[in-house]
Amino acid sequence: MKLTKPLLEDPSMVGVVKNYEDNSERNEEITSEISYIQEQLAEKRLLFEPVAAQAVLLYETVEKMNVLRPEYHLTQKDFMDLFVSFMESRNRGKGASGKLKLCFIYFSSEKQ
Repeated sequence: MKLTKPLLEDPSMVGVVKNYEDNSERNEEITSEISYIQEQLAEKRLLFEPVAAQAVLLYETVEKMNVLRPEYHLTQKDFMDLFVSFMESRNRGKGASGKLKLCFIYFSSEKQ
């Protein structure tokens, strides 16, 4: 490879280096945003863990009542609908019902 001028003065290389720098800066910004969002989600998760754990306990209790009488049957979907509607009534406009469903699903899958 015979170069007539320095590598970084080659017009095609200058474009490549500039593109790399732009992409690096953009990736650093994205990484920073992702870290911030992860921290926020971890904080929110801590708030919902006790509620989700209690919901799992309540569902398991209701599910075991089926042994006493077959009429005491409640599907997980029906329980979730009841639980979320109750939490929404207690929520007073804070908009967390989707998060409650996700937490409940997470904790119920952990038990299995």
